[in-house]
Amino acid sequence: MNKILRIKNSDDKEMVRKAVEKLAGQFALPLQTQVKEAFRLADEEKYEEAAGLCCRILDEDDSKPDIMELLGQCYFAQGNMAGAAMVFHELVEINPENAGYHCSLGMAYHGIGEFEEAVKQFKAAGPMGQYRPFYYTSYGDCLQKIGKEKESREMFGMELTDMWKQEKSYWLNYWMVCSRMCSIWTFLWQMENIKKIWNCIYIF
Repeated sequence: MNKILRIKNSDDKEMVRKAVEKLAGQFALPLQTQVKEAFRLADEEKYEEAAGLCCRILDEDDSKPDIMELLGQCYFAQGNMAGAAMVFHELVEINPENAGYHCSLGMAYHGIGEFEEAVKQFKAAGPMGQYRPFYYTSYGDCLQKIGKEKESREMFGMELTDMWKQEKSYWLNYWMVCSRMCSIWTFLWQMENIKKIWNCIYIF
């Protein structure tokens, strides 16, 4: 349930509201309001508050991975890659078949400079069935960092191919959300990888 990086239109908000209501209903009554509040805070980009509330919920009931995933996303949004790595590592342990968890863990490892570990997670994730911005750029950058230049160019090329498939409105909305939620470091880090994508135009 990716509640942060999403296209924020009215239909999507209604879908998310119903999903959060359904998730909250799985908790004991005293926690249901806190679950809804955590997602509301994240939606309002109050990531530090949302993360703190997620931690309190998990102290009471750690059986729902959606709350852990929201916590990891909040850490990403704050630029806390070490925290995100810790959360998604635990989620991978819980459900090693979830490609999204492997992808997020790989992105977090990339952010803290653990490039070989990141590559392992990206390999475990495999090709994404749904487009995830920066997946292939992060994968490619990690491959480049460990000396696998040919494989890295292939990944940058795959990102370029997937980018062209997206609607222009998607990209406008995505960059607006991304520029608001990311730390300056995270945003510039990914922009540096975008340069590597364009270099692939002259290779493929």
